[in-house]
Amino acid sequence: MKFKYILLCMILFVHGTTSADPLSLNEYLTGVKEKNINYLVEKYQVDIAQARAKAARVFPDPSISFGYSDNQDKKMQMGKAYEMELSYTLETGGKRGARIRLAQGEAELSKVLVEDFFYRLRAEASLTYFNLSKEQLMLDLYASYYKQVCAIATHDSLRYQSGDIMEVDAKQSMIERQMAQINFLQKETEWKQVQADIENYQGKALSQKVESLEKYVAEHPVTFNIAQATQMAEEHRMDVRIALQSRKISDYNLALAKASRSMDVDLSIGLAHNTIVNNPIAPAPSYNTISAGIGIPLQFSRLNRAEVKAFELERQQQDLAYEATLRQVRKETTQAFLAYESAQKQLAQFKQNILAPAQEILDKKTYSYKRGETSWLDWVSAQHTYQETMEQYYETLYNSMASRIELQLATGKWDM
Repeated sequence: MKFKYILLCMILFVHGTTSADPLSLNEYLTGVKEKNINYLVEKYQVDIAQARAKAARVFPDPSISFGYSDNQDKKMQMGKAYEMELSYTLETGGKRGARIRLAQGEAELSKVLVEDFFYRLRAEASLTYFNLSKEQLMLDLYASYYKQVCAIATHDSLRYQSGDIMEVDAKQSMIERQMAQINFLQKETEWKQVQADIENYQGKALSQKVESLEKYVAEHPVTFNIAQATQMAEEHRMDVRIALQSRKISDYNLALAKASRSMDVDLSIGLAHNTIVNNPIAPAPSYNTISAGIGIPLQFSRLNRAEVKAFELERQQQDLAYEATLRQVRKETTQAFLAYESAQKQLAQFKQNILAPAQEILDKKTYSYKRGETSWLDWVSAQHTYQETMEQYYETLYNSMASRIELQLATGKWDM
């Protein structure tokens, strides 16, 4: 059993001293952009919309028809006739142009939607990256505590054998060592679970640690106020761009509906050949006939303006939707900015008033315990308090970074 604990402590030491270069956030996000399967699937929407925009440019196809008639040539020798006609529908009212503008508008909307998808994917992936960094700090904290408990439990075992402490004290340290091992293994499982999320986002296995959460918190402060944040949101937020593009598409739909009410013209030209008529009563030579025609539909359906009215109402709806989006953006930006400020104040409180005293108390308790001036329970209590303090600090670090990312989502401007 002692050998097993010593071996695990050695493994923990190796775990805490790995020298592999950490995976930076930019390297990780590059992998997300290039290999995330959901993003690769979403990008097809742009190609599909662009293909449809090209398809909207085609002109109506002409049609050709052939005819044959037999005027009882065998019985009455009235001859035969061969006919051919070419016809084409001439669209009026700018229908083709309206279709092209609508298809191009939908293609542009697809681009914005894909950008929005990646913007949110990048934020989610970044949160997972910083969550792994937090879990990495937590795991190191639990590993450090377990190594300390291993050393103290081994020391107490020797002290018990020499008669310096009672058996109950040695058992207490042994139980604490076992509990520390269980907690470490549980934290390691949580760390590996977040690793699996990272691998899913970037589409490949994670072979190294990630960079320190504290580094990113220190290097990416907010340098704008709430009014500037709101202005940035109105200019850069994806949902604002989506609302604007949706409003344009409503205009294009309305224009197409109005153009579709214009009268199309059917043009035709024909050629016919009639063979010789040998009938003795009314003989006739063979001859050719050329014909041309124009067809004008009687569009009684134009009396029904329901479709145009529907698109007019949709246009008004999009105006209100755009205003609603702006209000939502302002609200979310304000809330995100306030959340970020609160997280920064909490973080500052830890750095200025909590971390140093917590470390000092633990150091003094450890020193006193080694000198026999403090009981085992007092040292464990101080260690647990320190550990809870550090866990809360790491959570606050993560919340600070998470609120920073949420603020970037709210403003629509990424600057990590």
